[in-house]
Amino acid sequence: MESEKIKTRTRVKWHIFTSVDTNRKIDNPYWLTWAVCDQSYDIRMSQVSSHQIRWPARIYYDGACPVCRASATSIQSRDKHQRLQLVDIATEEFSPQIEGITPVGVRQELHVKLAGGQILAGIDALFVIAEALPSLAILRWLGWLPGVRFLGRPFYRWFAAHRYALTGSCFRSH
Repeated sequence: MESEKIKTRTRVKWHIFTSVDTNRKIDNPYWLTWAVCDQSYDIRMSQVSSHQIRWPARIYYDGACPVCRASATSIQSRDKHQRLQLVDIATEEFSPQIEGITPVGVRQELHVKLAGGQILAGIDALFVIAEALPSLAILRWLGWLPGVRFLGRPFYRWFAAHRYALTGSCFRSH
């Protein structure tokens, strides 16, 4: 994790703050998005640093899910800069161990592996995709708003857990 000092009146986003003077930790980085600091803070990055290598990113999607499959097709057609590599986890060739991700987790929700090796899941993975595709600028912008990720996580997890029933597909055991 990177750490740096932020001085007076500096704009910061997506960080967990630890006050240098009181050593008090504020645990909700999403509530503090675009906060303006009036004193010096020690910042620990809670999201992907802009200095980390992101592209190409590997997108792990469930090809057995009709919504996931349609989304992957849409992503592939919109990815003009070839920033995203789609990997269907429903194929027999897919091996989560080789990819370095947990088999159970990747089957439960969307995962993204950045070029630097960092793995993000769920709604955070969705916002990485939005960052890669200029046509999803509105979704990317929503991800920067305070509370959107925090509130979106349970909704995304619910959708991912019920995606087969919602799409009229039979549940597929992996």
